[in-house]
Amino acid sequence: MNKFVQAIRSQEAYKKKPKPRKEHLPVDKRPPIKDSQIVQALGLIKMGLTPSHVAKELDVPVQTIYNVRQRYQLIQLEDGKKWYKYLGV
Repeated sequence: MNKFVQAIRSQEAYKKKPKPRKEHLPVDKRPPIKDSQIVQALGLIKMGLTPSHVAKELDVPVQTIYNVRQRYQLIQLEDGKKWYKYLGV
């Protein structure tokens, strides 16, 4: 019985003991996609390539291509250059 009481007391003492702070894991931040890559991705999508093929071509994650497709639209400027327009999503 003595060992049982001793075990309970040690558990209670452990609960009261201050715990060290946990180190926060570093957040895996991807570098932002370049403007030229957005224009190129929109052009390749418009040509009919699948997002997975576009992602391989530009060396970016597929999810980034899906986000570009949802957030931007390919437009043509007055000087004939192609650019993108943010859709505000």
